[in-house]
Amino acid sequence: MILAPCGNDCSACPRFSATASGDPDKLAAVAVFWHRLGWRDRVVSNEEIACLGCPPSTPCRHDITTCVVDRGLATCRACADHGACPRVDAMLARTDLTADTCREQCDAETYAVLEKAFFRKRENLNRPT
Repeated sequence: MILAPCGNDCSACPRFSATASGDPDKLAAVAVFWHRLGWRDRVVSNEEIACLGCPPSTPCRHDITTCVVDRGLATCRACADHGACPRVDAMLARTDLTADTCREQCDAETYAVLEKAFFRKRENLNRPT
């Protein structure tokens, strides 16, 4: 498992996998899929959809990456405060809403992929380090 700062499982993420494959068609398919889910306002280029990891320079809606870097941590899981963190709470609330939307829009197989990659953040963040 490759864990993102927020608890996403990168190794299960279609975007991460498509980028790692180097296959432009897979990246293009992810761009279409992200748009269909409402995660992008348009179908973006392969360069825009490619996963570059989570450096602090990459926009993060809840500023999770900057926070873990500032604290010298790899993930929120390593932070003693993550159980009472307003950033983590906001991120998990948004994740719950996104999971509900995806459950309605995706077939069971697609939802299972998204669930493993994105919707098990709580579980991933609460695993012992």
